[in-house]
Amino acid sequence: MTQPTAARLESSAPAESRADERSPDRGFDLATREGFEAFYSRHNALVLAYVTRRVGSREVAEDLTSETFLAALRGRRTYRDRGFGPRPWLLRIASNTVAKWWKHQDRKPRPIAQEIEADAVPSDGPELAEALRRSLGRLPLKSQIVVSLFHVERLGVREIASAIGCKPDAVKARLVRARTALRRELKREGVTQ
Repeated sequence: MTQPTAARLESSAPAESRADERSPDRGFDLATREGFEAFYSRHNALVLAYVTRRVGSREVAEDLTSETFLAALRGRRTYRDRGFGPRPWLLRIASNTVAKWWKHQDRKPRPIAQEIEADAVPSDGPELAEALRRSLGRLPLKSQIVVSLFHVERLGVREIASAIGCKPDAVKARLVRARTALRRELKREGVTQ
């Protein structure tokens, strides 16, 4: 692995939350029509991009995004802000919607490594980007998910924990194991530090 890329991988230690890196995402009154419309306007592009990466089809993603917001509307009274806004809650609903959709398909879900767009991988060259995708694709699905949520969706550890339904310490452990396994896989690909 080239030095800039290795430094990026090493320096991305799990943060408790990355909410500080984004503008505040609170203040939506999900119980009112106007509040939910503002919520939808603010988050539609995020959910659509996330779902599109998961299913690989813009048309299907648009339908699933609509289903996600319908589920959010139906479940809005159960939403509780745990300190970092509704984004993890909404991505969890989107993940569940996508999982239900894949369950009814005749083919297997796309490996998360295929979801990663070109601008989300290091700019150290197309060969490295492809090696990273192949290496990530060989990791267990749980590892792929936390890596994707942390490095691609830019969620913090607590946000990921909320999104996947586990404790922050479990997310940290998964990230450490995933990065170790990813380094091992990259080494198998001939990418060295």
